[in-house]
Amino acid sequence: MKHKLQDLIDIKQFQSLQDMMNEVYSFTTAILDLEGNILTASGWQDICTKFHRVNPESCKKCAISDSYILSHIHEANPGVRYKCMNGMYDYAFPIIIDGTHYGNFFTGQFFFEKPDVKFFIDQAKKYGFDEVEYLQALENVPVITEERLNSLTLFLKELIQIISSVGLRNIKQTEANSALIESQELYHDLVETAQDLIWQADADGRYTYLNPAWEDVFGYKIEEMIGKRFVDFQTKEWADRDLKEFERLLDGNTVKGLETVHLGKNGKEIRLIFNAKQVRDINGKISGTRGTAFDITERKQAEEALAQEKLFIEALLESLPGYLYVYDDQGNLIRWNKKHETMTGYSAEELSHMNISKWFEGDDAIRVAASIEEVMTTGYGEVEANLLIKGGGKLLVHSNGVRLNLNGKTYFTGVGLDITERKQAEKALIESEVFLKQTQEISKVGGWSYNVVSGESKFTDEIYKIYGLPIGSHFETEEGMKFYHPDEREIITDAFSKIITDGKAYDLEMRFVNASGENLWVRTIGEPVFEGGKVVKINGILMDITDRKQAEDKLIESESKYTSLFASMNEGVVLHEVIYDNKNKAVDYRIIDLNPAFEMQTGIQAEKARKQLASEFYAITPAPYLDIYSKVANTREPTEFETYFPPLNKHFSISVFSPKKGMFATVFTDITENKLNQERLAKSEVLFRTAFENSAVGMCLTATDGKFLKVNSKLCEMLGYSSKELLNTTFQEITHPDDIDKSNTSVAKAVDKQSDVFRFDKRYICKNGAVIWTEVSASLLRDHDGRSLYFITHIVDITERHRAVVALKNREDRLSAIIRVAPTGIGLVINRVLIEVNDVLCNMLGYSAEELIGNNSLLLYPDKAEYEYVGVHKYEQIKERGTGTLETRFKKKNGEIIDILMSSTPLDICDLKLGVAFTALDITERRKAQLEIQELNKDLEHRVTIRTQELADSNKELESFVYSVSHDLRAPLRSIMGFSEIISRRHFSSLNEEGKEYFGYVLAASKNMANLIEDLLRFSRLSKKSVDKETIEMNGIVEQVLQSLNEDILQSNAKIVVPADLPTVYADRSLLGQILSNLISNAIKYHRKGVDPEIIIDVDKNEETSIIKIIDNGQGIPNEHHEKIFNIFQRLHSSEEYPGTGIGLCIVKKAVTSLGGKIAVESELNKGSTFSVELPNSLL
Repeated sequence: MKHKLQDLIDIKQFQSLQDMMNEVYSFTTAILDLEGNILTASGWQDICTKFHRVNPESCKKCAISDSYILSHIHEANPGVRYKCMNGMYDYAFPIIIDGTHYGNFFTGQFFFEKPDVKFFIDQAKKYGFDEVEYLQALENVPVITEERLNSLTLFLKELIQIISSVGLRNIKQTEANSALIESQELYHDLVETAQDLIWQADADGRYTYLNPAWEDVFGYKIEEMIGKRFVDFQTKEWADRDLKEFERLLDGNTVKGLETVHLGKNGKEIRLIFNAKQVRDINGKISGTRGTAFDITERKQAEEALAQEKLFIEALLESLPGYLYVYDDQGNLIRWNKKHETMTGYSAEELSHMNISKWFEGDDAIRVAASIEEVMTTGYGEVEANLLIKGGGKLLVHSNGVRLNLNGKTYFTGVGLDITERKQAEKALIESEVFLKQTQEISKVGGWSYNVVSGESKFTDEIYKIYGLPIGSHFETEEGMKFYHPDEREIITDAFSKIITDGKAYDLEMRFVNASGENLWVRTIGEPVFEGGKVVKINGILMDITDRKQAEDKLIESESKYTSLFASMNEGVVLHEVIYDNKNKAVDYRIIDLNPAFEMQTGIQAEKARKQLASEFYAITPAPYLDIYSKVANTREPTEFETYFPPLNKHFSISVFSPKKGMFATVFTDITENKLNQERLAKSEVLFRTAFENSAVGMCLTATDGKFLKVNSKLCEMLGYSSKELLNTTFQEITHPDDIDKSNTSVAKAVDKQSDVFRFDKRYICKNGAVIWTEVSASLLRDHDGRSLYFITHIVDITERHRAVVALKNREDRLSAIIRVAPTGIGLVINRVLIEVNDVLCNMLGYSAEELIGNNSLLLYPDKAEYEYVGVHKYEQIKERGTGTLETRFKKKNGEIIDILMSSTPLDICDLKLGVAFTALDITERRKAQLEIQELNKDLEHRVTIRTQELADSNKELESFVYSVSHDLRAPLRSIMGFSEIISRRHFSSLNEEGKEYFGYVLAASKNMANLIEDLLRFSRLSKKSVDKETIEMNGIVEQVLQSLNEDILQSNAKIVVPADLPTVYADRSLLGQILSNLISNAIKYHRKGVDPEIIIDVDKNEETSIIKIIDNGQGIPNEHHEKIFNIFQRLHSSEEYPGTGIGLCIVKKAVTSLGGKIAVESELNKGSTFSVELPNSLL
């Protein structure tokens, strides 16, 4: 508190002293405070008061003197002197007490020598003074020496300082006494109103003091507990353990954060955290203990409930019939179930590094990306795609997804089902029943069919349920449009009209009002069926998606309700490694790693400390606290202590534990400010000071306007602010904006005497920006007249508890999302009694949840034998593998028997009594499809056998015919060519021009006929030739083929590129030579005009096959001819353009087929072609 000069001295007494000095010394004096107020004044000269300060002009000179002195008073040594322009001297010195400037002492209106009378006569004339009276006043002005001035002012300065110092000390002593009384009253009020348990015990552990909070927690009256030992309220097990802690405390150690269990008056367990310190008498002897305790019963119960909930969720996830996944917004897989590992073949370690982009490729990847975008945009999506599994295989899966927003981060989760068998069944039945196929694709929804020609409609039972109509009642499709919401009726009518006229399918989500007046959301899908290019039928489904829409609304509400929570650790944390000598004695330790709070707690940059030896870094040998730390590192028993650390001039609270042998970690907090506070309050009541400063919760004293008046160290630690920073602010300034109104309302109600005590949860914003959840309880103290004084407030950091609650809620949300999207029935049984069931299971069986829950699961089975069979085999599988999966049958409420695939997983494999979660998938239609497929396969195999034999017989006849025709044509052709040769030699010159032209046609036709017959014979021989595979060096056989084509290569100026290190292949040498010769010959022949042919021969070899590639830069082949060119007699050019028979590629294909291989072509017009021959790497 800042004081004024008049608070330090007696003004009247000092005025009398100055008056006496003036009578003795004729000395003008005055004392002024810093605001310019004259506190005392004596001996002022008439020449100033009656002349100089009266005349406006001369008064200006006085003001200049005053201004100069005040502006230079800080330079006083010991005072400031100034000769006034009116001819006299002024002098002043500052009054400074304990370094604080309180006021100024003034003297003046004197001369150091006799004055110049003429100067003053001229001045009297100048300003119009009465000369006689003015000169008379001049004679009264004293003339003093400098020695006299110095002695007088020094005396007065010392006198003023002594008197003022005494006054200041008296004021401070009075304030200290008041503060002491106020502090004692404050701490007494704090302890009596605290919700923490505050206690004191004697050396035998018997309670000597307990605050009222003990009655609320234990149920006993205080007087029932005083005089008893703490072990009187414990079981023997806990009492034996805590007695050891009490003995350790009496041996000189403190107890902090000790978790223990007591019993209340009602016999229920009370879980507490104890903090305790020794109490010593004036001789330093231990006289007892005192401390605080904090009730954590509710928190422990919440943690145990959360653990049980986690067991249930884990068991449920493992029971899903498909694989579960949770991805973050970057597509990284962060959660999965065991089925995910078994279906994909990847281990848990491999899955932890998996991104969604690695699961799909090609069009599947595009569809999946679009579905993810839909999930992130709308909150829900589903897709079918081929999932890549370990080893290169694929699974066709149906996946759905739901968007989740948790802790400010976005995820998507869902379930994927292997639908390979279902898809195979759908493909097999698609030609026989289109309607069955489409309804199989969409299970558990209403299906309908509309015949466009007859106008007849068909509906499944589910349609009637959605419409709210009796099953089997008649209504036309057009009448069904009236159930859609009026705002959307035109849309569905238009979509239905367009599907008939344009064949345009539709998929819409719309509002719907059924016959019972229920407001629903439905998804309606219509697919056209064509015959002869016209729509003849429409098949569709109607899906009730009300639950999903409500879930999406709840998800949106949840996102707006729950914001992200952030927390950071304010304590410094450092990891160390102990250094041992060759005798295994600890000699030092090294700083391995540290957290950001290290800098905040120590003021040392983290990078300077990391990897340093402690003895070198702190310049202390041996390293600080080496004996304590090495003991923890060796025994791995944690400890904690408080210490003063000279190198940093700080006090620290240090907790030490060992993560592994030879290493230790310290968690420390700078408690220097707490120590200083303890020293300042040393004279206060020790018990109450301990309760306040060592409380396990934050405590503060706040004014009714919200200003902090006093705070404890726990609150500073909790919020990250220093005590000084908090005392200069209000609780509103650090309260989360959404909680300010709630806080102010509670304060206002208390001030208005509606309630002096209030409690609620709120958020504070820490200095580092983190948000913490707290439980605030406050009591308003009033004076004797009922006026509000201040609030005593207790603030408990419940961030972890709130996180647990939020985590539990998030887990419930995730569980609800999983149960909602899972296309299976889900339930929980304990001792085979149904405890929980989902809507899908109820709808599957036709029961309500109320009809199932509480009944034995025997209700689900068609007979007791099936019930007992499942019980035996399911639990055998659970004992062997931890989960059980088998096929069984369920009996619906209407008596219908359905086939079920059931998977079961216990909540705790070690204790089946806790319950078993199960999933049930209706596979009735799949079983029917499998039976139909089996029948179709038998019929198909029979037909294929017959047709194969017919083709084989036909091929033999064709090959024999071709061979016979080719062979029989060779003899007459040789005669034609022989006689033509004779005519050419002997009679060609005798032919006219027309005859020569016609004769040329005969020769060309004969040669072409010879080539054709030769190719036909080669083609027919291929089927008769035996295949003798061997290992063939590709470079060698390619060289032989190129030698045979050397003349064609030279004539066309072709460039042939052959790598020097082609691998070996397995083939028949003759057939492979024919393949290469035909393909290379074609590449040379069909080159682009004006472009020299360039041909590349290459081989790609893997474990199973070798792929021979012939790549050219020729004319290319149109896409529509890629398959035709391998047929016999297929040509793309005339004989005039390119000679040939049209059999070459047919021979190549037959030779490749004989080798057990495949041939394919990739080509682009005017750019070239690539022929790929794929041969197996096997001699068989």
